[in-house]
Amino acid sequence: MIRQYVFLVSQADKQPIPNFWAYRLYAWMLEQVPPSYGEQLHIEGETPISQYLYFNRDLQQNLWTVSLLNDQMIEIFGPVLDQLHIIQLHGLCLSVVLQHVREETISDLIGREKEISNNRRIRLYFAAPTAFKSDGRYGIFPQERWLLQSMVKKWNQVCPNMPLEDADALILLEKGLHIVDYSLRTVRYSLKGTKIPAFVGNIVMESRLSAPLQEIWQLLVALAPYSGIGIKTTLGMGGVFSESTQSEKII
Repeated sequence: MIRQYVFLVSQADKQPIPNFWAYRLYAWMLEQVPPSYGEQLHIEGETPISQYLYFNRDLQQNLWTVSLLNDQMIEIFGPVLDQLHIIQLHGLCLSVVLQHVREETISDLIGREKEISNNRRIRLYFAAPTAFKSDGRYGIFPQERWLLQSMVKKWNQVCPNMPLEDADALILLEKGLHIVDYSLRTVRYSLKGTKIPAFVGNIVMESRLSAPLQEIWQLLVALAPYSGIGIKTTLGMGGVFSESTQSEKII
């Protein structure tokens, strides 16, 4: 099971909250559960939580999206988020209002994918600073290979019982995906004294894939708004949604 929360977060002066505060919000979440859970997540490395914070200029609102990517995370953090109204953070009192909660199973994602699998163009919106890392360097443009590698990795983490491991199929997937349009800008994400180079904005992906590979691609797209894309999605980076799931969200 996957559960996603979207909160409206505001401070007293109603000013935009920096997106890097998402890391502080994650640290706050860890403080609300027994220390043994935090230690366990640290040891396991890949935390099955994705979360990010961004300021919607059209709505003039700070939105915090938190995705709990398996039953264990729902059991641990669900009670904290279900009762959330105020966060005391670094001397500030943040008001938190739940906008909606969405729950989906992998079967739900598969079912929705079959309804939209003929869509050969999809727009991906990067709402939070997004980056990749290759050969020790940060990548600040969403190359098809990096996108696909990240999305497959996220899928295998969330769905270990249905891994995508066919190397030949992944090569064909990469060859059949192309960025045909984009509107991006570079940004920096402040994390532990480091400013990580990243990007925000949107791209249009075109797929020229056989029907079976198209189904796999649509599954990856369906998962991305929950899992995020790129590095440090637990710490506030890589928040993304597709055109079919954007609802009121506009960068």
